[in-house]
This record gives sequence, C-alpha cells and structure tokens, in this order.
Amino acid sequence: MSVTSSQPNERMFEIGQAIQFRTSQRGVSAAAGEYQVVGYRPAEGGEILYRIKSSDERHERIAREGELRPVT
Repeated sequence: MSVTSSQPNERMFEIGQAIQFRTSQRGVSAAAGEYQVVGYRPAEGGEILYRIKSSDERHERIAREGELRPVT
C-alpha cells in the first residue's frame, strides 16, 4: 500500500521529519532504520521527491514519496 498526498504538489513530509525508507528499486541496498528529510527535489513524472539522510550513511539519497513512511 502506497502513501500518497491528496494534492499533486502537497508534500506529506516536512524537512527535519523522521521517516522510514524502503526502496522499491531492485539491487539497491540502503541502511536500515530511521532517516531524516533534509530537503526537497522538483517532482519528476508526477512523483514528489525528497532528499533523505541516514545517520548510518555518509551520503544523501533521493526518494519518492511512496517509498517513505512516518516514524510512529
């Protein structure tokens, strides 16, 4: 089940928010655990994009909104 926003340009996650990331791309490994939203990217192909960062990795990642879940 995918989490999507109600408006095309409405973002579900705020900069600084803690989230869970699960990539939908085969062959891409990602650190387990919590990530933080560190910025936004322009939408591509109708998909809202985020810059995210794990404290366990030195680099940022670009993630689609459907790959993110809020930390509860």
